[in-house]
Amino acid sequence: MTQTDLEKARKLVEMARGAEQQGQTDESLAFFDDAIALIEHETDLPFFADVLRWKGTVFREQGETEAAYRCYEKSLAHAERIGAVGAQAHGFNCLAIVAQRRGDLRESESHYARAAEFAAQAGDVRLLGMIEQNRGVLMNVRGNFAAAEARYSNSLSAFEQASDDEAVSWVLNNMGMLYTKLGHYQRAVETLERGLEIAKRRKDALVESVLNLNLAEVWAVVGKLELADESCNKSLAEARRRNDRLTIAGALKCRARIERERGAFND
Repeated sequence: MTQTDLEKARKLVEMARGAEQQGQTDESLAFFDDAIALIEHETDLPFFADVLRWKGTVFREQGETEAAYRCYEKSLAHAERIGAVGAQAHGFNCLAIVAQRRGDLRESESHYARAAEFAAQAGDVRLLGMIEQNRGVLMNVRGNFAAAEARYSNSLSAFEQASDDEAVSWVLNNMGMLYTKLGHYQRAVETLERGLEIAKRRKDALVESVLNLNLAEVWAVVGKLELADESCNKSLAEARRRNDRLTIAGALKCRARIERERGAFND
């Protein structure tokens, strides 16, 4: 591979991530595939592990869990083969997310522990913040809400220190959902709206759609159905544009709840 090929691959990845942010999933995957074709025969290139992982995350956010898992496995295998510590940390973190989605919490916790170990070796504070956030999600699933809030707060501080607005918006989304579960509705609204402001400023269609959906859930709980309807419709429209099946399902469920609160299903 020539230096020109590597530069082309990096440019394609930049285009892929930009397309992903704008909700252009097919275009994003195509750009990733073109980049992979340029570098897949390079046996000592850590960047190849990164590209595979980023492609996997596009699949994951579309609900294509098995396709994501295959990309993550290939990414981690390559990282282990060349001894890329940081890429191994990312790989284990992503596999932990997949295990959690499958409901295998023990495997998820094990992968997160390995991810944190490698991230510490790499001295990657931002990645440790990411892992801390994901461990917060796991604590939330287990019902340990105090531990979940503490891990989210640690993660938020790390991402703010790193000036990573994208990551900040995701943590705020998770914190908002936790506050909703705990019945702290005002804190939930404030947290989700802060995240929404960041997503809008970044023109991040994916995060904006997810935040709108979770905000709609809060508005529905507190009986502000017009606001709930507005946020839900925004989320659903964007999810349909992206063909984001997970968010579409969530938005339709939220819409049903709103209509039920209005009495649409009463005899």
